[in-house]
This record gives sequence, structure tokens and C-alpha cells, in this order.
Amino acid sequence: MDIFLVNIDNITENEFKTMQGSIEKRVLEEINSIKIKQERDRRIASRYFVKVLLRDRLNIPFETIKISENRYGKKKCLNNLNLHFNISHSGKWVVIAFSDFKVGIDIEEMLEIEFKEVIPYFTYEEQMYLNSLKEDKKLDFYRMWTAKESYMKYTGLGFNLDLNSFSVPLQESGRVSLKGSPNKESPLISSFLLVENYYISVCSDQINKKNITFIKE
Repeated sequence: MDIFLVNIDNITENEFKTMQGSIEKRVLEEINSIKIKQERDRRIASRYFVKVLLRDRLNIPFETIKISENRYGKKKCLNNLNLHFNISHSGKWVVIAFSDFKVGIDIEEMLEIEFKEVIPYFTYEEQMYLNSLKEDKKLDFYRMWTAKESYMKYTGLGFNLDLNSFSVPLQESGRVSLKGSPNKESPLISSFLLVENYYISVCSDQINKKNITFIKE
């Protein structure tokens, strides 16, 4: 599995303008309708760099790459349906995962939040674990939250999937536990702390090794 990270803080305004010129008109119109500049920049960078990476992997011209998405927003490359990828972004980072298997990835900047308002959305087992922690819950909360989102993105359903229908590993790696199907083979999740205050989780059928490459670090 290959994971690529783009730091949008290191992209100049001229580079963003060049990137916009390579993005499909419909997609660019959607991006430009977003009021928050940093979010627009993340969307521009993610669209541009995923096409660059697809171009390099498939060895085809940049302008021939065709990307579609399902009704819930999960993207696929029509040039090669056997190549799986997923995108996430938060704060100054865009992350793109490529795999030979279905994949979902999530990155979150670890901001201060009111955990008591969010924890009830977790399963009973997950709530019990988080509430049992004596020290600061932030690291474990974000590890588990990114794990939840990575699985939801893996399924292609996103937040249309009930957060209480599955449990994620209580540690940094392990399998998803599906409520009502305890014996069903489920995908793996691997979570890790990125530089500074960002957590990443990736979910796939196989995670033998993660090759991490920084772009615009």
C-alpha cells in the first residue's frame, strides 16, 4: 500500500492557479463555491495530485484520466477499475492512499473538542474503552475516530453507514468487528500518528506494508 501526503502550506498561489487549469470545469465550479479558502486549496490539491499519481501509475496522459464517484462521494478511476485509491484531507494535509484492494483512508487534525458530545456515537465497547482511560483521551479518540471514518470510506457509504453498526480496533491495528456478524471476515485497520498533531487511519483487505511518501513536505 502506498500513502502520499501533500502539505498545502508549501504550494504557492501560482502553483494553485496552474493546478486549477487542469481540473474539470464541473469539479472546479463545485470547489470554487466553497467559502473557506483552505478547504478550496485542499480540494484543488487533492484533485490535481491524485491525477498526477494516477498518470504515473498507469503511464497514460494526464488529460485522459477519468475519475467518477458513487452517490456517496467515493471515487474510482475509470481507466483502471482494479486500482483502488482514496483521499482525505484536514488542516494543511492532503492524504492519498493507493492499494490493490478496496481502501479507505482518513486524516484528522487533533483539535480540542468536547468528547462527551461525540463519544455517545461510538459503540458500547468503544465507549467503555474511551471512558476507562485515566489520562488525556485526545490521542485515543482521534485514533478511533479516524479508524471509524476509514472503514466508512472503505465501504463507499461514508456517513450513510451507521456508526454503531461496527467497532474498530481498540489498539493501533486489527480487524473491524461487525455487529450481528461476529464471524464474518472483515477488513483490517492500521492507525498511526503523523508529524505534529494529525492522526491517520487506513482500512483495507490487506495491509502488509505502508510506503509513505511526502509531496510538498
